[in-house]
This record gives sequence, C-alpha cells and structure tokens, in this order.
Amino acid sequence: MRAGDHGAAFSATPLRRSIDPAVLKHPSFLRDAAPTAMYVLYDLDRGVLCSTSTSKAERVVVAYRTFSDLTRVLELHLGNDGVEACSSGDGKCAPPYLLGKRSDDDTLAFVVDVTGCDTRAMETNDDCFIAVRELMTGPRTADDDTLVIVGLSHAIARWHASQRYCGYTGLKTAPIEGGLKRIAASNLVAANATKVKPTKLYPRVNPVAIMLVENDAGTHCLLGRYHRAPEGMYTCLAGFVETCERLEDACAREVFEESGVAIKAPRILNSQAWPVARGGHCELMVGMHAVAADRDGDTALPPVIFDETEMSDVSWFSKTEVTRALNVSRGAATPTESMDVKIKTVPGPFALAHWLIARWVDDECAGAHKL
Repeated sequence: MRAGDHGAAFSATPLRRSIDPAVLKHPSFLRDAAPTAMYVLYDLDRGVLCSTSTSKAERVVVAYRTFSDLTRVLELHLGNDGVEACSSGDGKCAPPYLLGKRSDDDTLAFVVDVTGCDTRAMETNDDCFIAVRELMTGPRTADDDTLVIVGLSHAIARWHASQRYCGYTGLKTAPIEGGLKRIAASNLVAANATKVKPTKLYPRVNPVAIMLVENDAGTHCLLGRYHRAPEGMYTCLAGFVETCERLEDACAREVFEESGVAIKAPRILNSQAWPVARGGHCELMVGMHAVAADRDGDTALPPVIFDETEMSDVSWFSKTEVTRALNVSRGAATPTESMDVKIKTVPGPFALAHWLIARWVDDECAGAHKL
C-alpha cells in the first residue's frame, strides 16, 4: 500500500483539496461542476458504493457515478427534488459535498449521502456498499488511493449529517462552498440585511496523541490492551489532547493516567488522519516517542499501575516479544491459542501504532531522546 512516509492508511491522498475560493463561492458552482464531475455514493449505515470488478481478486475500487448516472438514481428514489438538490444545492435531498480534484485527471469529485434511499437497489453484481473498516481489515481490500477516498467520503458525509442544526443558535444549517463548511440557514438573510457576520460551522478534527514509550535502556516498550481489543492484542497508549494542552503535555499526562509511568523527552515523529474514529468524528493521530523517566539511577523497569476501568492491561514487553507480535500482525507468523505469551499481536500495517512499534523494533528510536 502506497502511503505518505509511514505506510499506514489515509497518509497520502489522490485528491487536491486546494480550489479557488472564488469558484467555490459562486452560486452556480455545483450546477457548473455537474456535467464533468464524478460522484461517490455513501450510506451512513452501509458505507461507500465500491466496485469489485477488478483484475485482482478481493480488491475493490470506488464505483464512481457520473451526473447522468446520479440523476437516474435520484429520480428513482427521490423524484425531481433529489436531482435539483445535486445540481444546485437546493431541495429536500442532501447536496453533494466536495472531496477535491482527482490528481490523475483533474476531475472534481463529490460525495452524495444517499442514506434513506433503497441503497440495495443501487447495487449490481459488481457494485456494492462496503464499510471503511471492512476495507482496512479484510477480507476485501483496497489500495491506499481508494481507502483515502472512501475514508474522506465517510468523514465528510457523517460530519454534515451530524451538523444539521447549529449548536449555538438551534437554527437549521445548510452547506456552503461545496460543503467545506455549513452556515445557519436563516442567518444568510439576516447577514445580508444587517451586515452581521453569520455563524459558520467547520468540520471537526480531534487531535490524539499516540506514543511509543521505551525504558531508558531501550530494551522494553510500554504497550496496553483496551477492553474492546481482542485477547492478546496490544497497542501504543493514546488519548485525546485536552483544551489548551500541548501535544507533549498530552503525551505525558496520558501515559501517566494509563500506566502510572512518568516520561521524559516526548518527541513528535509522524501523523495520520483517522476518519473512522468510533465517536463518529475524524481524528488526527499524532505519533510520538518518549522515554520512561529515570528513577534515581534505578535500572529496573518502572512499575505499572493502570486504571482497570479503562484498560485491560498495560505492561512492559521485550523486543523479542514485540517482534514476534509484529510478525503476526503482518501475516509473517501465525498465532496459536497455545501461545503462552501475553502479547500475541499488534495493530496491522494500516495503523500508525504499527509504524511506531516497527520503528522501535528496528532500533530507529535509539538515541532519539538524546538529540
């Protein structure tokens, strides 16, 4: 899977998101774009319409629809109101939301929320709706370009669906500028009449610090198992960044809260967009490295005291143990029920946690805290 600089999912995009603001703000933007645009169909419950008619077995791509295709679908399920919504942004149907320009042919791509329609009638022998997480974990898979488009469609459509009313005023909202933001609908009239700046809503992104913590000697790393994780699945500790908190401080706080271990020298290493967060919002995973703080020259591993209401376990693991688990996550080794070890696997290559763990196993963290 091609991806940015760490190989995890959602780390490189085939779309260009930078588009002339004057074009986006033009009242006829959606109508002018329609003849040549490509549309992704998304259902909040079932995922994105994908095509399985590829040369590689179990490999899928996005099943784009032209505006003509979309017109037939919406006429069937929503009548003329649905077609008008997609060409002008008006009407009872959710309008298309801009994803960006496809880098391979400069075509504008949009996502259309078809939740509430009979989406099974939109499927064919080759095309079906597939959830993002299914493409990440199998059995059907997608290349990184497809996964990014599916993930972005998922995140944007879900954000718009959750922001139909303004949390400040209680007014209904409407998308503007191709769906890059929303505005309280009645504020548009009020703003023009009174020159008062209307309330605008922007897509929400939650920053998360995720860290690989090693002991000072670099022989062990600290990993945890969350309650929802399968037995034997361990990963890096992580947590949301709080209001007015630096990433470095969030790293130290989360490690201490989840393990009781104090750290030093937190460093930012990499990042990953994560549009499939369980809370329904898009997250920005910020990968970090830290070292357990010295304890007056004590070379023993710092004791771990974890909160059992949040974690199933937090433990130190040797490089040998982690290497074996890493190989299992890559399919290079097979776990067995008889494995008399606590850690059996780690998150797969789609996750930033995998990259952080692999980096430590390969000794690329060595001396990092001394720079």
